[in-house]
Amino acid sequence: MKPLLSAAISFALVVLIVAGCTPATVIQSSGPVISLSGVVGDAIALTLGVPLTSQASEPNYTGNYTFTVANASIATVSVPPGPSAHRRNAASTATDKQGDVTITPVGVGSTTLTVQTSNASLTVILSVANAAPSPTPTPTATPTPTPPPPGVLSVNPTTLSFYTTGASAEQTVFVQETDFSGTLSETDSCSGIVTVSPTSSSSPYSAIVTPVAAGTCTITFTDGTKTAPVAVTVTTAGITVNAKARLP
Repeated sequence: MKPLLSAAISFALVVLIVAGCTPATVIQSSGPVISLSGVVGDAIALTLGVPLTSQASEPNYTGNYTFTVANASIATVSVPPGPSAHRRNAASTATDKQGDVTITPVGVGSTTLTVQTSNASLTVILSVANAAPSPTPTPTATPTPTPPPPGVLSVNPTTLSFYTTGASAEQTVFVQETDFSGTLSETDSCSGIVTVSPTSSSSPYSAIVTPVAAGTCTITFTDGTKTAPVAVTVTTAGITVNAKARLP
């Protein structure tokens, strides 16, 4: 009977060990623990040559965030200036305790950006495209005033389109009313979009319109009774990136 008893005891020990006397190790998987600003779906869309500052975060995490780009010929990463910034390889890898990273697209195409903490990792796609070409302004011929019928208030041109701002882009509107000896003046809804100079004069009247900022508005010329509107559109190209303020 002793061999059978010994075998039973050995079997019981094996069952105890397999049944869970030794605690299991739980490994946290990569995924939604880390979040990264600027991600839409699983990707960040970038424009060639336009840097983007983003921030990673993980709840209750106070360690370093490491950012790694798979292909540094498509995009590079760096840490914005600050006391917590620490760079390893400024082209493909950067580490920051606050989770800040500046992504600079340097080539058209796609690559991946991995955010790594001591707990988890997150991988997103970086998609870099060329900037949309800026419209080429069509040269505007200097309008030649054509006398209107007597007593009619007219403007030439009736619409103005600008594709940049500043004095170099200014255009002239000719305003006149035949058989009228009073003063012509203008009112507008263009504050901060264009300026008009002079704002009043006797007929015929040349008003210089200078674009200041993007927008649409209307300039209305009047003799006190009749009115003649000019529609204005100012279009400018560009991308603005709002970077997060860094802690001191």
